[in-house]
Amino acid sequence: MSYRATVSREGEYWLAEVPDLPGAHAYARTLYRLRREITDAIILAADLADETAVDVEFVLTSDDEQLREALALAKRRQDLAHEQASIAARMATVAAEAVAAGWSVRDVAGALGITAGRVSQLTSAAKPPSDHSRGRRRGDDLPRGQTMAAKFEVYQSGSQYRFRLKAANGEIVASSEAYESKAGAHEGCEAVKRAAAAAMIEAV
Repeated sequence: MSYRATVSREGEYWLAEVPDLPGAHAYARTLYRLRREITDAIILAADLADETAVDVEFVLTSDDEQLREALALAKRRQDLAHEQASIAARMATVAAEAVAAGWSVRDVAGALGITAGRVSQLTSAAKPPSDHSRGRRRGDDLPRGQTMAAKFEVYQSGSQYRFRLKAANGEIVASSEAYESKAGAHEGCEAVKRAAAAAMIEAV
């Protein structure tokens, strides 16, 4: 979810307010801290779940050229992160479709510019569940008519964060690029969800 916050400076503090969301305001000594505080304020004011990924665009009320450019770059970086997540999801779909159509894993890898191992990882969700040791498939203990949903998992990788999309059978369908923050990884998940909801399947 995306929100725009106006930002101003008063004395030693930065102030932020979301005009379209009454009650969403915050203050902090640094812009870095302010972004965290206003994000929490938005989640509270909008009554969102704590884990909701929130995009906040800062709009500076002053005429400071350097900060304006920095904020513009932050917005571009945010948009690129969403685009990367969307591309990653689409690559998984295209790889699976190409392999299913009879193209070799190496041909698909060459077309997408990734390794054959990565293609195998992207298409592994099409394989039967591997939970044979217990003689049943994952999700068999659910009530009749209910199925396990796919899910995103956000995890730390070194000093950065990534997310992976798991199919209902537990297989990894797609993995993301690295993000500098956990919030960024959550934003990537939301971007994939938005892109997938409107995505169409095309035979080419």
